Amino acid sequence: MKIPEFKSESSNRPESGLLAEKVKLNRLLTEITKLDFYARLDVSRNATNEEIDKAFRRKAKEFHPDNKPTELRDVYDRISRLYSEAHATLVNEKEKQRYNKKLGYLKPQTDAQDQTDGKVNQESPAQRKERLLSHIKKAMEMEERLPDFIHTIQVVLTGEKVITIDDIKKIPDIKNWVIKNIKIEIERKSGKILDIRRIIDKLLSIGIIQKEDIRNLSEVKNFAMKDIENASSLGVELFEKTRDYWVKIGVVTKEEINSSKSIKAIVLRIIEKDMHKVGNRYEVTKAEWVEAGVISQIEAGKIKRDILAKIKDHLRRAGLYEN
Repeated sequence: MKIPEFKSESSNRPESGLLAEKVKLNRLLTEITKLDFYARLDVSRNATNEEIDKAFRRKAKEFHPDNKPTELRDVYDRISRLYSEAHATLVNEKEKQRYNKKLGYLKPQTDAQDQTDGKVNQESPAQRKERLLSHIKKAMEMEERLPDFIHTIQVVLTGEKVITIDDIKKIPDIKNWVIKNIKIEIERKSGKILDIRRIIDKLLSIGIIQKEDIRNLSEVKNFAMKDIENASSLGVELFEKTRDYWVKIGVVTKEEINSSKSIKAIVLRIIEKDMHKVGNRYEVTKAEWVEAGVISQIEAGKIKRDILAKIKDHLRRAGLYEN
């Protein structure tokens, strides 16, 4: 039984399109769950580890949740986990043999067969460790780079439990490679802020890099300030959430953010805009941003005085106001 073909639509799809895609994905998830591990990856029972790896990387790239719409990430993640489960089992010789026996693919072996086939099929812990490390090195050469690299590490660390993060960190120059590719990802995906944040979060949680490694990177700091500026234009709640994220990592400080002229200018425009609305919205908005520490009462009050002065000037020119 083969997995039904599935092609993701454009990310700029309407809500009805998202709903239709979610239905298809859930149907696909049900079908994949029913398949054995070979059918999931669409490989033969005699496939080599290299063929299994290649099939898995193809599936992982297509269904990895990182670059998918927020509404669909959960189901993409569940599908991706099913492929990871199949891959982790089939590239581990002992687990693969147990699985084959469970499926009835292997007949009980004689002692003679153990002595011949076993020598070919058995893999020592050192060989298995070297093979898994080679998977990570290959992921460093793939087109997607960091997303593929992170996904491979997660599979390796959770699948076979043969190597640790310390083993991975011993790969020559790996930390410098990661930092260089963080900069590349920022340049490639400067408009996809959540993707960059997710990549940094995963690298930190895995332990490949530490907060200290990215604190002094100008590319990361500039990106963080841009992220916070964008958030400030969408309201104080999102601004504070975004600011606190970058402050927690240590990339920027609250003082640097609250003293930013560009962020202050955005906030003052928001307050000025609310001055033209009916009701007390101006006072609420002003109080929120003052409490957030971006502007002072004096700065907010100056906006009110300037706008009132403009109104008086218009009325004076129309002959409707005298001093």
